[in-house]
Amino acid sequence: MSITADRPGTTVAQDPRTLVSGEVFDKLTRYFAARQEVSHTYAERAVGQFLVFLKAHADQAGKPNFGMLLPTGESYRVVPTRPVDAV
Repeated sequence: MSITADRPGTTVAQDPRTLVSGEVFDKLTRYFAARQEVSHTYAERAVGQFLVFLKAHADQAGKPNFGMLLPTGESYRVVPTRPVDAV
């Protein structure tokens, strides 16, 4: 997953672990690894991507042109990768 700051004022954390406490990051990682039966390394990466996705979403919420609409006018759900959706 790649998130770029293509809008002025948008920032992305250099290290997703800085977005939550170390304890929360570790709990999320252990839970995801056990629940999905994946390696700890994979779980760390998925949780990190999830946190960056949430931050990017939160940074844009409430701004003009937030979100995307289908041609029918309905909004749609954006999930960048399967691991992020699973987290």
